[in-house]
Amino acid sequence: MTRILRRRLLGSGLALAAGATVAGGWLAGKRAAGANLGGLRPLTPPVVLPEATFAAANGRLLRLADFRGHPLVLNVWATWCAPCIAEMPALDAMARELRPEGIAVIPVALDFGGVKAVRAFYRAHHIRSLPIYAAPGGRLLDAWNIGGIPVTWLIDREGRAIARADGAQPWLRASRIGMVRRLLGAKAA
Repeated sequence: MTRILRRRLLGSGLALAAGATVAGGWLAGKRAAGANLGGLRPLTPPVVLPEATFAAANGRLLRLADFRGHPLVLNVWATWCAPCIAEMPALDAMARELRPEGIAVIPVALDFGGVKAVRAFYRAHHIRSLPIYAAPGGRLLDAWNIGGIPVTWLIDREGRAIARADGAQPWLRASRIGMVRRLLGAKAA
């Protein structure tokens, strides 16, 4: 998908809101052949996502490298994306459950309204356990070769993506949370 087409889709929200998935690219080539963990696909070998910045609620610009040493569930989403909206309450609950084990859930919104749009969404949808991060303008689409949202990566303590899930996921299933714990090497609660 060309950069211009992706940006038009992001602006309109049409294909992305329908939950379009990644059509290929550098990260797709890193997937283990045939491996699937209920929507999570291991990345063999693990990869480091290219550096890209996103803003925290306080306006501070961050990079994934700022989280090195902590296992992460990194989710890219938008407030206008129907599958993303459906997934956010489960991510919120999973964040509460995994926080004591040292696993952080990091949702990065692609909204042009930035942090302000995310803050309003969290209030309207009673999201209380997720931090606010935003990368307006679609710059993460190009940096991380994202063709559709939501997309989620499991990032290990060394900052490597070890698994990826395209589309909304049933994060609250006990088997899914157990898988996230196992793959990220959660500390004992």
